[in-house]
Amino acid sequence: MRLISIVPPTLAICMWGTLVGAQQEPQQDSPFYELIINGESFVVRKNRPTVLESKKNPEVVYEVAVRVEPAQQMDLNTVRFHYDWLFTVHDNHDKKLRRVRLVHEAGFTMMITDLGGPIPPDQQIKATTDLVKEVLALYKGAKDLRTEDRHKLDLGNAVLRGVVIRYTDAEKIKHSVLVQTICGKEFAVTCISQYLDNDFEDIKLLIKGTVESFRPIPIPARVQPPVPPGR
Repeated sequence: MRLISIVPPTLAICMWGTLVGAQQEPQQDSPFYELIINGESFVVRKNRPTVLESKKNPEVVYEVAVRVEPAQQMDLNTVRFHYDWLFTVHDNHDKKLRRVRLVHEAGFTMMITDLGGPIPPDQQIKATTDLVKEVLALYKGAKDLRTEDRHKLDLGNAVLRGVVIRYTDAEKIKHSVLVQTICGKEFAVTCISQYLDNDFEDIKLLIKGTVESFRPIPIPARVQPPVPPGR
């Protein structure tokens, strides 16, 4: 509730198991805000008009709303990006390997990991391939498991590489896992998006808007890892 009044990239690439079974409890972005009106405290949900009755004076009623911008900005350790306000954010706040899980009200998820620094250009293809293998291993045995749509996109400040993994679950529902790396001169991130195939046309612009928004954070503003004792 809110009140209103460098890790080596090669180590971080094989991180899917850590993302699934992280021991540290992530922090969830709360949809609730606390409003202070004339000394009284009220809890309201964001982006929803609410009628509040004063406890001090029952005859007084407040009509309020907390508006949150549709495009939210978030800073990780070395990069910042934008995401849709209907995402709930789970953040591990790790100073070495920062990762966030975005859960959208539409039913899809995005897992973003800040690798803490750039990947050398000659290692970027291998990094993407290794990440895809790690994710594929999780779905070993799934029906109709396959990879499709291998793609590369020049974003100007970074190069995006990705692969779509497709499978069918036990209830014959088709799923996709979009596995991507976004590598710039000053940063590198991975992004793993999971969604139902039938939902893709409705959510594809939300995914695109996030993965194409990554920008490096100026070095003085970055979260710095702790310095080891004796240094």
